[in-house]
Amino acid sequence: MGRNEQLGAVLEMSSRAAAGCERAPEAPVEHRPGWTATDLAVHLAQVQRFWTDVCEREIVTSDDQARPPALPGGVIATDWLRAQTSRLLDALRPLDPDERRCTWFDDDQTARFILRRQTIEAAVHCFDAEHAASVSWTASPDVVELGLDEFVEVMQRQRRNGFALSPLVLEPVDSTWRRTLFAESAGEPVRLERPFSETLLGLSGRHPIGPDAERLIAAVDLD
Repeated sequence: MGRNEQLGAVLEMSSRAAAGCERAPEAPVEHRPGWTATDLAVHLAQVQRFWTDVCEREIVTSDDQARPPALPGGVIATDWLRAQTSRLLDALRPLDPDERRCTWFDDDQTARFILRRQTIEAAVHCFDAEHAASVSWTASPDVVELGLDEFVEVMQRQRRNGFALSPLVLEPVDSTWRRTLFAESAGEPVRLERPFSETLLGLSGRHPIGPDAERLIAAVDLD
């Protein structure tokens, strides 16, 4: 998925998330216990504000990072989200993908990582918002593939210690995309055969994927 397509996806998914939160601002967010849709809008805005600051201030070390501010008084959460999305895109567009920026993934300290992460963050929280508003969520195959590739290449490396792992073979039933999580593990392989988008949602904790696969995904620290 190209850079311009990712920028477009951040805008689309964030805008849909804001619309979903607007539609049912007090609705509970099923996969974030205790949150309402308004809380979700604030969270996504804060995440986008944080990475905007990383991009704009040329932050290259974690010591320079600052926590994003709370929702300003008198400001509607979804309006704030839209403003932060606009700022994030303005900060990302002029950056060379290889330009150095501090991220939480040691192996990729570039603007490229930030753009991919924010594309997927917006897509998953768009699901949260639309699910809370009883709207059916969809995403392009390119966005789903981007998210699954990130999970294989990045998220599985954020493993907690103490888990006995087996390979988790990802075989979406409606796609030729195939990858394996924890491929180096010696246990009996577990196969995950779900539709493409459900595979991404399942790995992100938003869709049931069965106890064996869920046990393996529990070894990944997504917090």
